[in-house]
Amino acid sequence: MFGMGFFEIFFIAVIAILVLGPDKLPTATLEVVKFFRKIKNSIGEAKEVIDEELNVAELKDNMMEYKKSLDFTKSEIAKNLNIEDAKKEFLALDETLSDNKSSKDKTSKNKSTKNNKSTENNKSTEKEKKKKKKNKTKKSSDV
Repeated sequence: MFGMGFFEIFFIAVIAILVLGPDKLPTATLEVVKFFRKIKNSIGEAKEVIDEELNVAELKDNMMEYKKSLDFTKSEIAKNLNIEDAKKEFLALDETLSDNKSSKDKTSKNKSTKNNKSTENNKSTEKEKKKKKKNKTKKSSDV
């Protein structure tokens, strides 16, 4: 205790016996013990208060760090995901898709009409070829 060994404590006890005498020594020791208890309790309470304050300060620091990180994340999200810009981009893409679809429909209609015309042309040419063959066969049979 306080860096004192056995001999130092023994020396203080002997001096206390000589100075106080055997009559006052028991009450003096009780008062000294009460004094040390009060000091010990006061030091313990001070440690608790300091620990609580440090813990509260630590919690406040943690809360401020979390708040800063949340604010930063919120601002980054707001920058990256601007809703109005996203709506405009979506509408532009939608218009592009509808334009592409309508142009595909027109080209497919044109192709189908061309295909129909070409098949009709093919059929008519086939009919003409058959007629020619028949005419040739008739001419050759006539000759």
